Amino acid sequence: MTKENEMMTNEELAEFEKENKFNLFHSECVVYPGYTMEFLIKSPKTCAVGGIEKVTEGKLHLEIPSSVEINGNTYWVNEIFAESFWGKRCIESVTIPDTVTCIDYGAFNQCEFLKEVYIPDSVTVIDEIAFTCCKSLKSVSLPANVKITKDSFDRRKSLVITRREPVEPAQVSTEADSVSDKKNESLPDENMPVWNGKKTFTHDNFNELSEIEKLQVLTGCECEFGSSVENYFKYREKGKKEGFIPVLVDTDDIFFEQLEALLKCDGESSISKIRKIVEEYHEKMLAMPVEDGKAYLEKNHIDGEWDDDVDLDGEEYEAEEHFTKGGYLVKVPVTEPWRIWAYLPYGGWNACPKVTEHMAVSKYLYEQYGAYPAALSYDTIDYAVEKPVEDLEKLANEIGTYCYDIVEQGCETYSALALELQNSRIWNLWWD
Repeated sequence: MTKENEMMTNEELAEFEKENKFNLFHSECVVYPGYTMEFLIKSPKTCAVGGIEKVTEGKLHLEIPSSVEINGNTYWVNEIFAESFWGKRCIESVTIPDTVTCIDYGAFNQCEFLKEVYIPDSVTVIDEIAFTCCKSLKSVSLPANVKITKDSFDRRKSLVITRREPVEPAQVSTEADSVSDKKNESLPDENMPVWNGKKTFTHDNFNELSEIEKLQVLTGCECEFGSSVENYFKYREKGKKEGFIPVLVDTDDIFFEQLEALLKCDGESSISKIRKIVEEYHEKMLAMPVEDGKAYLEKNHIDGEWDDDVDLDGEEYEAEEHFTKGGYLVKVPVTEPWRIWAYLPYGGWNACPKVTEHMAVSKYLYEQYGAYPAALSYDTIDYAVEKPVEDLEKLANEIGTYCYDIVEQGCETYSALALELQNSRIWNLWWD
C-alpha cells in the first residue's frame, strides 16, 4: 500500500459505497490525547480530516496524522476537508503531514489564536478563506507550486507569505509513478535546453507546458523559482551588472488569462505563434513614447481624508516589509524599470490603470523615489525602493491616487497610508 491517492473505477466505488452504506463520505472519530478527530473515509485507502472536538483545557498543538487506522483498516490522510477547524480558538499550532495535497475552503478560518502552521510540499491547493481571520498568524511558508486564491489568507501587512524553493521529487515505486508524475507536473524539466531564457520544446502545444514554462513563453524572459524580500535586493544588484530587472510573479489561472488577453494571444495554442505575438508586442511597447506620469497623477488625484493630528515626524512606526506574493522570479531584460510593463503587461480592468499608464507612473516613481515594480500577481503590485521615503505626505497622496483601492477599501485615510509607507522599502498595492 502507498500513501498516494489511488483512483477507483466507477464499479469499485459503487461496490465500496454499497459495503459501507453511504453515498459520499463515511465518518469515523478517533480519540487522541486532548481531543477527538473526525475522519471522512473517501476510498478504501484514503480519507480526509473532518474536524475535531476539544476535550481538555489549554492551547492545542495539533499534529495531523499521515494515516489513521479505523476498524482494522489503514487510510492515508490526503485532504483537510472544508471548514474542518473553522473557529477553533483552542488551536495554537498545526503540523500538516506530507500525505495531504489539498486544504479546502475555510479549513482554518477564524482560528484566531493560530500562530504557526507547517504546510508541506505535497500540498498543491489551498482554497478560498482557508486561513482568513487568523489574526495571530504572522508568517507562512508555502510550497513553490501551491495554488492559492487572493482570499486564501488575510490581506494583512503583518502577515508575511513566502514561497520555498522546490524540492526535487524523490524516487518512488513503479506502483505510484503515475500519481507522482501528476503531483510534480508543474516542476520545470531541467533537461530542456535554455537559450536566453527561451526553452526549446519537443512539441508546439502551449497547453501542455508547466506554469514556469508558460511564463517564459508569454514573457520571453528567463524565469526561476521565486525569491524572498531579503534576496530580492541581491538579485537587483546582480541585474544591474547583467542587464536585467528582477520581478517576482505569482501565477494562477486569472493571471495567465489577463496576460494572454493583453498580449492578444488568448485562444492560441501554438507555442511558435505565441512567441511571435509576444516579440511583436515587446517591439511595439518598447518603441512607444512614455506618457507624463506626474500629469497623470495630478489629473486623477482624489481628495482624500487627511488626519491633521497625525504627526509623521513623531510617530514611531516599525514597518513590516514583505511582498504580497511571488512564486517565480522573472529576469526582465531592461535597465529602465518602467519598461518591465512591455514584458509583463498589466491592468486595464476596473480601477486598475492601463499598461501605458503603469509605464508612465512607474517612470515618475522611479525618477522621484528610485522605485522599482518588484512583485505582482493578478491583482497586486509591490514596488521596492532602496531606502524609505522621507516626504510621506507627498508619497501618500501620489500612491493613493495611483491605487485608490488601498485607501478606500483599506487604510481609509491618506494619513494612515503615510504611516504604512513610513520606514518601509516595500509598497504593497492592490486593486479590487
